[in-house]
Amino acid sequence: MKTLFTALCLFASAAVCKAQVKSFGSIISEGNTSYERKNFPEAEKAYRKALEKEKGSTVGEYNLADALYKQKKYAEAGNLFRGLGNKEKDKAFLSDIYHNLGNSLLAEKKYEESIEAYKNSLRLQPDEKNTRYNLSYALSKLKQQQQQQKSNKNKDKKENKDKQQQQQQKNQSGDKKDKQEQQQQQEAQKGKMSKEQAEQLLGAIAKQEKDLNEKMKKKKARAGGYKPEKDW
Repeated sequence: MKTLFTALCLFASAAVCKAQVKSFGSIISEGNTSYERKNFPEAEKAYRKALEKEKGSTVGEYNLADALYKQKKYAEAGNLFRGLGNKEKDKAFLSDIYHNLGNSLLAEKKYEESIEAYKNSLRLQPDEKNTRYNLSYALSKLKQQQQQQKSNKNKDKKENKDKQQQQQQKNQSGDKKDKQEQQQQQEAQKGKMSKEQAEQLLGAIAKQEKDLNEKMKKKKARAGGYKPEKDW
């Protein structure tokens, strides 16, 4: 992050400046002291208190955004930096604002937005080595993210294809099983007699038995009436 700013009294009389330091400026200094001691929650409180005295102060908002960033409140910090970027005119200060906005977006893994912020910063101060380094890092992270997204997309595509193939195999297996069952039922129907067929078969068997019995009776009758001739 870029360094904090102290409150300055410009284009004002000594008496007004003294009053300003006693109110807004002194509170900013207290916040800066807490910030330097890494007591970021206290620094945040001080900067918010200072902004109650002087709403819309770019110094107060910038320092507050830094304190929020240090507490990993990246979205809130980014919103403040973005707002400052829309209203600040000083090029050097605006370059720092875009640099810190890029850091906030980078921490949120919003790599494309962070790259744009770093580029805006470098347009104002092209020789800033830290910004160039951060831009290079953000570009590498964006490339990694895109490769990972591509890999995940291919993985999802393969999984969907595998699922479709498994479903097709399952459907084919089910169709084959249904066909086998249908064939078995048809074969069973072929081997199964209807009631009329069974009665006809039983009737035929009974008739055959009756005819056979009649024939046997006739043979016995013939055998009983036979008289062999004497062998004189």
